[in-house]
Amino acid sequence: MDRSSRCDRSSLTVLTTALMLTIQLFLNQKAYSLPEETCSWKWASTLQGKPVYSITVSREAVYAGTSEGVYVSKDGVYWLDTSLRRPTYSIITLNGDQVLAGTSDGSYLLERGGVEWIEFGLRGLHVYALAVSGNIVYAGTSGGVYKLDLEKRVWEPSSFKGQAISIAVNPRNPGVVYAGTRSFLTHLGDLYYSFDGGASWRKAWFSNVTTGDPETWIVSLFIFLPLDYSVTCILVNPCRPEEVYACVNFTILTFFIPQVGGGFEFSHNYGESWRVVGPLLPSLSTAVFDLNCSSLLAGTRSGVYMLSFEKSATFSRYLGPANVSVYSLAVDPLDGTVYAGTSQGILVLKRASTRVVLQQPLKFPLNSRNVRFTGVLRGEEKGLPGKRVYVYVEGYRVGFCETDSEGSFNCAFPFNPQDETVEVLLYYPGGCETPSQTRLSYHLVNVSGIVEGVEGVGWYMQGEEARVSTPEHLLKDLFTVYKFKGWLCEGELVSTSPVFSFKVLKPVNLQAVYEVKPLWETAIGAVIVAIAAVGVSVAIALLVLEAKHRKKQKG
Repeated sequence: MDRSSRCDRSSLTVLTTALMLTIQLFLNQKAYSLPEETCSWKWASTLQGKPVYSITVSREAVYAGTSEGVYVSKDGVYWLDTSLRRPTYSIITLNGDQVLAGTSDGSYLLERGGVEWIEFGLRGLHVYALAVSGNIVYAGTSGGVYKLDLEKRVWEPSSFKGQAISIAVNPRNPGVVYAGTRSFLTHLGDLYYSFDGGASWRKAWFSNVTTGDPETWIVSLFIFLPLDYSVTCILVNPCRPEEVYACVNFTILTFFIPQVGGGFEFSHNYGESWRVVGPLLPSLSTAVFDLNCSSLLAGTRSGVYMLSFEKSATFSRYLGPANVSVYSLAVDPLDGTVYAGTSQGILVLKRASTRVVLQQPLKFPLNSRNVRFTGVLRGEEKGLPGKRVYVYVEGYRVGFCETDSEGSFNCAFPFNPQDETVEVLLYYPGGCETPSQTRLSYHLVNVSGIVEGVEGVGWYMQGEEARVSTPEHLLKDLFTVYKFKGWLCEGELVSTSPVFSFKVLKPVNLQAVYEVKPLWETAIGAVIVAIAAVGVSVAIALLVLEAKHRKKQKG
């Protein structure tokens, strides 16, 4: 079966999706709100009053696309205008030092160290969105999706001819690209897929209803009627490219009552299937991955939300600022500073650094059923109270530890590893502070063969020193013993000493090898024989003395 053919939804499936949006999102059945943060957002005074549609962070500066052109800043506080003075809807960094801008009239390039923008094609088109993977750039424009090879520097049209307001590309495979549209007249917006670099496209969601059968329309009139549906942003997880998130805004008439909002659809398989995740959000316009790819920052008409998605639930945290429409977001990968482009300028959130610190090494006994985590969450060398440190074992969240008034935590979770290597992650998602994590790898050291009296087996941290010991002799019966011969690892003799120490860098399966020896051929056997001989001699001597004593008494 053609992979892309599985992206379509039937009309009834679309109905189900809409009901999920209306019920699951509206009622927030699987979204849990964490305590709201009081973040200290600060205005960039030189840009106040200017709508900021896009932001990107390069190696040397931060660039903002505004209604009056592109501005640049070294520190995020003081901004200077550049030579590009057209409304700029999208802006990205290429190779860390070049900047590409999409404007109301084509695209423009700023070379590294340059001060003048170079006209870069697509004149006459509104360039709403840009995305890059390797040397391939995609542009979502008023005239369709275009593709650019940076080595050729020539834009080529794809087969997508509609207006694309959002776009994303797989960071490891530039042939996998996604485009989003907004509602227009009789057509609802939708998300489109291409798995061949834009040569062909398939649509996925609500626009399928517009071509549905009459029965579907009759049902929809009584259950729901989608009035608006727009895909405002698309994100491919750079750490796990199979995960795709789509920002959607919708207006749905449910039992003749309009429901307005925004939310996320999520795919865990490159877009082959989708489900609704997260809470209802007010007019979701943009989103960006936070540090470590573990959470999203979502920009809405009411500020910024931080969302962490799990298999069964979504955790959301409102970061503010209140009553501000956020159009664009960017996160500095070096210090976690958040830049929010709004309808009134740029807001900057300087986040305090944090550290998750273990106060003592984790110990996993071989047959343990629980593991205790003891540590502290620090921010600027102070303990952070009232926070949650999440614990992941083998990639699955097993729970969270609440920090006390001094930022310390102490909690235990079930431990039932399925593999010989276990990954443990302690993660603080941040908020007003930067995310922080402590990642640990544990390997199992095990012994097979004759294991009587063996010590030192169990779980060891990556790089930790292991010390495994076994008795040199084991008595089999009155006439034979087992004599230790050596340790085998993967069929190779690694030590002949009963006590073996080594650094644990991977799972280790040792075999304790013994050979059977007659009791008298071993040192311990010689001692036993000597002791036995002495004992026999003493016994005989005692018998002789006893016999002489009795004979003397009779005489």
